[in-house]
Amino acid sequence: MRRTGSPLTHEVLVEEARFILKTLQRRDLFGADVKLTEAERVLDSSISLSFADYCSFLNKFGYLRIEPNAGLVEVTEGGARIIEVLDDAEFNARLSRHFARELSGAPTPPPPPPGRPLPRPEMASVTEGTVPRVAHSRGPVERVVDDVLDRRYRRGAMVGQGTVGTVFRGQHVSLGRDMAIKEVRSVFQFASYLRRDEIVRRLRQTVETHARLVHPNIVQILDQNSEREYPYFVMEFAVGGNLRERLSAEKEGRLPLSQAIRVLTQICYALDYAHGQDVLHVGLKPENVLFDGQGNVKLADFGFARITDRAEPGSQTPVLVGGNAVGYMAPERLQPVGGDETALTPAADIYALGLLFYEMITGKLPGRRSPLPSQARKDVPSAFDDVFDRMTRDELEERYKSVSEVLDGIYKAFPGKEVFSKGTILMWAEDPSPLPAPPAPAEAPPVEVEEVVEELPEPELVAEEALEEEAVHPEMRGRSLVARSDDSEEKTGEIAVPEDLRPTKGKRKGPPPPPR
Repeated sequence: MRRTGSPLTHEVLVEEARFILKTLQRRDLFGADVKLTEAERVLDSSISLSFADYCSFLNKFGYLRIEPNAGLVEVTEGGARIIEVLDDAEFNARLSRHFARELSGAPTPPPPPPGRPLPRPEMASVTEGTVPRVAHSRGPVERVVDDVLDRRYRRGAMVGQGTVGTVFRGQHVSLGRDMAIKEVRSVFQFASYLRRDEIVRRLRQTVETHARLVHPNIVQILDQNSEREYPYFVMEFAVGGNLRERLSAEKEGRLPLSQAIRVLTQICYALDYAHGQDVLHVGLKPENVLFDGQGNVKLADFGFARITDRAEPGSQTPVLVGGNAVGYMAPERLQPVGGDETALTPAADIYALGLLFYEMITGKLPGRRSPLPSQARKDVPSAFDDVFDRMTRDELEERYKSVSEVLDGIYKAFPGKEVFSKGTILMWAEDPSPLPAPPAPAEAPPVEVEEVVEELPEPELVAEEALEEEAVHPEMRGRSLVARSDDSEEKTGEIAVPEDLRPTKGKRKGPPPPPR
């Protein structure tokens, strides 16, 4: 909460945030363990914003570690680094975005337009004994770095952050194509109850599963590297921002009805396709509904909400600070884990989608006593009230079982002009005329191999034939021996050798044998 007084500036924010971190490390004031209540009592009157506001920011980005049950607060390694570094560009940018409403300075500069090379940082002159600083103007700044990952992707300005990791604008080095790079770092702090190798295993499996979902309304994941200290994965860059940003940009915090219906149906088709591949989202929220340059939905982060789930039966689903997903969770998602990872059904996504659409058309999430959609907004047909009611029933037996049933209700509730109008690109949800599958290659007939057994002659016969071959007349060596074919005689197939060239069988050169 902003206090009255002199205008709040970016410099004041940075100075006070660093002052809080530095003071929390003073053992002469708090001892070894710093209690939240004691820290608030000491610091709250010395800062422009409330201590709770600063704690919310510092805890969200990992500069503080808060233990709610014990009521303790501790400066993390990242927070200690901020104390030592006089000017941290990333820290400054996060402060500016988090406290944008309280700031009276200039707005944050927009990121570079798509297709242009990412700017390289301008480094101030560095002298011995000083810390290099990224040159920037006064006021809120974007973090700009020149960091090439694995010789393929240039990482640029940070565009968002969640409980799993930080999203940076990126560019493929050799193609020049704009991409989004999500570096997984903060989840290791949030999910400290899980081993690092278990988190990395879950992350790799989730990214691979998401990458197999190829649909016009689903963000395409293109690459990953889970072997780095901070794993990352690369996905297509959604230049149209996310649903949260679009709701915030509207005067009343709600979308025009025709746009809301279009967003709803596109999310439905994305979910229907994913459910057909046995993939649930279980983390629907406005931050995960992205848009391309033409304003069409690109649904992101399928299954990422389950990376931090506890595996022990009976344990509660963890609700991570800053995740913004708890308001959209189905009742069964908040129940203790039963040990069966497949217990959740598509109905969990349908429940979240119902709440999401209510927020799109009213600007707020529904409560137990909230009016029905047609009562909250007069241009919504009353026929949709029944659809919304069945989407958000607490009991699974009373809720829609599939997204296909939801789509049937949407098409019946809204007139055709709200769903199909000029400027609409109609896309098939399923191929109406798929190409016939190529015929399987014909199997070649089996080749019968005749087994030939060759009988080897006795050794004595081989030696005798070899001697006879040596006795052949020299003129016969090299000649072709032709089988005789005499019409008057029976063809025996024997080889005819001239009489004068036939060796005398059994006669050998040498002296006659001695007399007996």
